[in-house]
Amino acid sequence: MTLRLLTWPAAAACRSNCEADCRIGRKRKAYICRCGAARSKKCALWREHGDTFVEASLLDLSLAPSSQDIVVSQFGLEYAGLEAFSVAAELVRPGGHLIVMSHVKNGAVWDECASDRLALDAVLEPDILERVDRLVDEVDPDRRMAGEQELADQLGNIQRQIEGQNGGGVDYVTQLLPDLLRLYVRRAAYDRIQITSWLTAQRQKVTSFRDRMVSMMDAALSEEDIKAVFGRLEGAGLSNKSCKLQSGLSGDRPMAWLIKAENNR
Repeated sequence: MTLRLLTWPAAAACRSNCEADCRIGRKRKAYICRCGAARSKKCALWREHGDTFVEASLLDLSLAPSSQDIVVSQFGLEYAGLEAFSVAAELVRPGGHLIVMSHVKNGAVWDECASDRLALDAVLEPDILERVDRLVDEVDPDRRMAGEQELADQLGNIQRQIEGQNGGGVDYVTQLLPDLLRLYVRRAAYDRIQITSWLTAQRQKVTSFRDRMVSMMDAALSEEDIKAVFGRLEGAGLSNKSCKLQSGLSGDRPMAWLIKAENNR
């Protein structure tokens, strides 16, 4: 049997944003969660294919040791922490294999996540969304004029910060800035409830996006982490360990670690 291991980046992702962290698949899977929280029932995949999933935590995996021929994880196991590698290794039966692809620290994906985080932080830290929300209700002409100038300055600063950067978060913020300005200029055309609802939704999206980027950056493995992983694999009885950096199509920057080990007992 081949078992694919996935994880949730953090406890918050177990309770919300479930569909964004889920991957479609009909094969038997184990979900190893750092916090062990219950699977969110609002996940469409869980509702449709729940009988093909195995839900578990690191503390109670509910799968017998040495029960799997092949254990595979693609950008998942590292989110549960280094101890997850020990748990995964213990599932491999004699003659079986462990194959794990993990994020690499300071690699191409890590750099893109860092750019995305910078862009998203630029929106959250000065709270541009809250400033627009307050400015919509400002009735004093002088305060409104001063607020408009400050808003324009902040939007310009953000644009300069993210100029030349790449990533989904950067693209999102690049589009959000003119949308915010357009909303404010045309505020009279909208109901106040509509404005509040839209700004709230944008804040949730920015916060959720940022949390995913932070989770990925925190989970990415360094060379020292790989040494620790090898130690855990050895402790679980695996041998013939190997780890190679994998690059993208451009071939210039590493994107992932490819970790392999066998149970030759």
